[in-house]
Amino acid sequence: MKIFSLIEALRPPQWIKNLNLLAAAILNGQLTNQPIFTKSIIGFIVFCLISSSSYLINDLIDADRDRLHPVKKNRPIARGDVSPQIAIFTCLALLMVGFSLALLVNTSFFLITLVFFLLQLSYSFVFKTKAVLDIIGISLFFIIRAYAGEIATGYHLPIWVMLTVIFLLHIVTG
Repeated sequence: MKIFSLIEALRPPQWIKNLNLLAAAILNGQLTNQPIFTKSIIGFIVFCLISSSSYLINDLIDADRDRLHPVKKNRPIARGDVSPQIAIFTCLALLMVGFSLALLVNTSFFLITLVFFLLQLSYSFVFKTKAVLDIIGISLFFIIRAYAGEIATGYHLPIWVMLTVIFLLHIVTG
């Protein structure tokens, strides 16, 4: 196994979505408030760890199908660069660290992180196979990220921000 292949399997370019957790701190002018900044960054890291574990699960589930796909066949698990055993071990490690860090933020943040992970599992097993559920699931993940930032920091986002997120996702997803 190549370490770079394992890192690739974690899909770091997708972590940018987790910057949505910073919205509450930014829009409330609290990003330079050290305790709020720290909670926001921990929240970002937690969601990167949890989403990466979800990507590993998804790729393990889809490995056989991905091998037949013209683009997805190049994913590290599908091409055989990351073994299922390493993927499972890494997934469990990411979940343990992610949920432990989530508890450091607060109990409510831990719970929203758990909901996010369970929805990611639902997406991998069910939602992605149904077009409408696929779009709703992706939109919901963005909303949960923004809400998780609220929970982590204690600062609320105005409703117009959530409506904007929903509206923009509607435009993007068609």
